Amino acid sequence: MTATSPAKGEAQGQSKQMDPLTHGILGGVTAYAAVGGRTPWAAVVGVLAGMAPDLDVFIRPNGDPLGGLSYHRSFTHALVVVPLGAALCALPFLPWRAFAGRAWLVLVAALVAYGAHGLLDAFTSYGTELGWPFTRARVAFDTISIIDPLFTAVLLAGLIWALVAGKPNLARAALGVAALYLAFGGLQHFRGARAQRDLANIRGHTLVRGRVMPTLGNLVIWNSVYESDGRLYTDSLRLPIVGRPQVRVGSSGERVTLETLRLRGHDSPAITAAFERFSWFADGYTAFDPRSQRLIGDMRYWVEPEKFTAMWGLELPHPAHDAPALNTNPEKAVAAGRADRDSARPRFVHLYRNSRRNVLSEIWEALRGHDAQFRPLVEIRRAAAVSSPHGSRAAES
Repeated sequence: MTATSPAKGEAQGQSKQMDPLTHGILGGVTAYAAVGGRTPWAAVVGVLAGMAPDLDVFIRPNGDPLGGLSYHRSFTHALVVVPLGAALCALPFLPWRAFAGRAWLVLVAALVAYGAHGLLDAFTSYGTELGWPFTRARVAFDTISIIDPLFTAVLLAGLIWALVAGKPNLARAALGVAALYLAFGGLQHFRGARAQRDLANIRGHTLVRGRVMPTLGNLVIWNSVYESDGRLYTDSLRLPIVGRPQVRVGSSGERVTLETLRLRGHDSPAITAAFERFSWFADGYTAFDPRSQRLIGDMRYWVEPEKFTAMWGLELPHPAHDAPALNTNPEKAVAAGRADRDSARPRFVHLYRNSRRNVLSEIWEALRGHDAQFRPLVEIRRAAAVSSPHGSRAAES
């Protein structure tokens, strides 16, 4: 999510990975819940095994236009890899005196912790290849944010309490509470999807498909994006625990496909290959950035729906690079040629620039109900009915 680095992207609305702290704590809780009654050191194994799948962030093949992003949450998170990944995580602990003659304890602790990692990631919106290598589909239930302090706090409190008291049942109770929180996220997702359908209906749109995703650290403010008649529509939803859904009306833009690029002359093999990978990564929610048709945004992630600017996207090469200028200086020619090749390649870029403080402040104001841009669906429906049978122009924007 952003304008600086993949790590800071989360502060802009959504991150590229569930924070390692939560995964480590979840791993410790699941391992202690499973075999903590036999050895408290199971929690240590679980913490490390729970974070291990995210080592894939270091996979950055040369020439990959997405900078390795398409390899994150891929094979290391797949269900079929869990036994192998767990075994590798368990190896360093086998010589420990605490596990002497009880290697199975280490293996079980690593297995449940490593497996829990991918399952938790699947509840976020980024997408996780649980079925690799049989399918490249990215599983995303869209029920919890990449970073959710409340969810993490429940697990951390449960782990500490269980370790201090020496009672694995307390770790199991923490897992139960965490599961209830995920279930509540599922309920909120259902409400958001229904609000999205109602909004599309108010506008007279035929909803082809849509996603609703929780914003940073809460289950009340949700991002909405849906496709209708070849366009993508972005809006923000407020789903109070008590009360009816509210909408902050956003904007729209043409959905970008391979055919769209070909019609605009972007039909080189490099651009085609890069866009196909980026579109797969973005679940097909791709659109031009309002500032330039060389920028294609991942419209699942944005902060301000009215601007229709994604957090990140694919930058197409400038047409001028199709015919590089001749340079007679050999050394400068090599440097210029290298720079030209780099700039002539499609590449992953961060499109949105804003401070972390501003983003968190906006979310906090919306959570408190102090953002006047959110309006009840009933009010939007009434305004659309007065304006025209198919909804006001403002509502359709």
